[in-house]
Amino acid sequence: MRARLGHALLSLTAALLVLTATARAAEEPALVPLKAFFANPRASWDYRVSLDGSRLAWIAMRDGRATLHFRRLDETAAHAVETPREARAPWPGGQSFAWSRDGKRLLFLMDGNGDENAHLFAVDIEAAQPVARDLTPLDGVRVEFVTAINDDPNSVIVAHTGRTGRMFDLYRLNLANGQLTSFAENPGDVCRWSAWRNGRLRMRFHCLPDGGWTAEVPDGVGGWREMMRGGYGEWVSILGYPQNPRYAWALSNRGRDRMALVRLDLRDGREDLLYEHPAVDLNGGRVLGTGALSFVWAWPGFQEWRFYDAFLQADLMRFLTRERSALHVLSEDRQRRWLTFAVETDRGGETVYLLDRATGEAKALAESPIASYRDQLAATEPVTFSARDGLTVHGLLTIPLGRSGPGPLVLLVHGGPWAQDHWGYDPTVQFLAYRGYAVLQVNYRGSTGYGREFLLAGTREFARKMHDDLIDGVRWAIERGIADPKRVAIMGASYGGYSALSGAAFTPDVFVAAIDRVGISDMVSLIEDWPKYWRVGEMGFWSRFFGDPRKPEERLALAERSPLNHAAIRAPLLVVQGANDIRVRRNHSDRIVAELRARNHDVEYLLFDDEGHGINGTPNRLRYMRAVERFLARHLGGRDGGDAQD
Repeated sequence: MRARLGHALLSLTAALLVLTATARAAEEPALVPLKAFFANPRASWDYRVSLDGSRLAWIAMRDGRATLHFRRLDETAAHAVETPREARAPWPGGQSFAWSRDGKRLLFLMDGNGDENAHLFAVDIEAAQPVARDLTPLDGVRVEFVTAINDDPNSVIVAHTGRTGRMFDLYRLNLANGQLTSFAENPGDVCRWSAWRNGRLRMRFHCLPDGGWTAEVPDGVGGWREMMRGGYGEWVSILGYPQNPRYAWALSNRGRDRMALVRLDLRDGREDLLYEHPAVDLNGGRVLGTGALSFVWAWPGFQEWRFYDAFLQADLMRFLTRERSALHVLSEDRQRRWLTFAVETDRGGETVYLLDRATGEAKALAESPIASYRDQLAATEPVTFSARDGLTVHGLLTIPLGRSGPGPLVLLVHGGPWAQDHWGYDPTVQFLAYRGYAVLQVNYRGSTGYGREFLLAGTREFARKMHDDLIDGVRWAIERGIADPKRVAIMGASYGGYSALSGAAFTPDVFVAAIDRVGISDMVSLIEDWPKYWRVGEMGFWSRFFGDPRKPEERLALAERSPLNHAAIRAPLLVVQGANDIRVRRNHSDRIVAELRARNHDVEYLLFDDEGHGINGTPNRLRYMRAVERFLARHLGGRDGGDAQD
């Protein structure tokens, strides 16, 4: 009886919110349409100049698809390349594509349906009809790009799982005919390879069952010798190699809390500390093709840079001094005449520039179309608060323009969990804020970016202290008059989707609605259903952080903290899933939706047959965000732009 009464009260509240939102919408100006945020036909991005300095390539919307384009720098006419799926960003470093060393080919990784069995494609841009050629047509095999080779523009080094299905071997790939030649065979436990542009294999990493690792270097006589070790939570990320073969440039937290820039001695693993940020991890860096160190950056709140390349620093300084902006170097030609980079703001998307060092002119190649609405968008601010156990937690807060007093809030949770939300333009955040919701993003313990101690504070704390950090963030927003405690929703994807389901299952009094995209409902089956090739590299760290289902007591803990096994969910749910997801498989969503529907629970299920862990297709992105818009308007009372939002 109480359950039926509670459901009736929730339905009545939702109906009142819809009536209120409808009345308010009649008095307010027309909304910026959903397509302006997620599918503007004038949008283009990721401009990259070829290494020979003759051509430019980029991604632009064409006929409703993100499409690869290219042209000569001295021409204006562009060529579009048809690809099996929309051009997104599976390339290392978040790129959509790369140029071959001679500038005659475009290379990109792409799978067929979201199953992550990516193939390497090439486009011969000097051909009469440039088309995408699949260079690695290997069924059921995942291909990864390792490095191009400086002195052989027709070859690259790739890794793929074809020999065993469970580990990556290295191959030399001929870009002209697709011929694969064995380069290095995995002995069974190598989880990471490091090769450089001279075509030499420099290091290999072995992942250990306890979450640690060892690194080996060639011993000079055809074998390998151990050079260094790392424990649980210690990482070394190789940025590149100087001309001196004894060393590597790297980001490392071995023996320290934060990821810092070091010069790594390949003889004995000794590190010379070059720079450590006083508060946070370094997020990344760049090494030039010559082997010279260029820069590193960090995100303590707003972006911070440290340069070792005075030439580049002089070029970028006028852009780096702009308030409330972040900068991303995209490409540079071999002779360092041409440079492409993007300047991003939180409210106006990004502007991409092409710098001609011969003239000093920085030409704007593209500006995000959302910039025309910047005066209507909201500022995103870095925030900190104290968790209930005293730990300092960082995050981002975006309050709708013109908001005064408490209102609806969406807690937007990043995936990973080993990831980080950082400041800048996020179309989902700005879309939600424009529809009337404050958006809180919490970098809960277990997130990267704030040191090893902060990350490892999340060990075995999923659905416990990691979740407490999220709830403490909501309470912080309520105490400051930002959030109405009766109008808070939780939303996330992957581990963020697990957090959304956990919020509904374990803290049902906090959230009035939850949106889960590809979220984990069953921690046990998540690990047991992994792709085979994950087990070589991920099992040790995952087992240490979350637990090992092969051990009975840990299996019980994993099951206990799985939302599927809890019947306390009473908030309305929107569940979104890619049918071909190999990370969080479809059965996670199928089972929890079936369980809830058997109890007549309010759950909406959106299944994409042609997607995996992400949403690649523009029509699918629009359909997903339209469902989010309707769902939140119905349960939190924000604005709804309607089905026709052209």
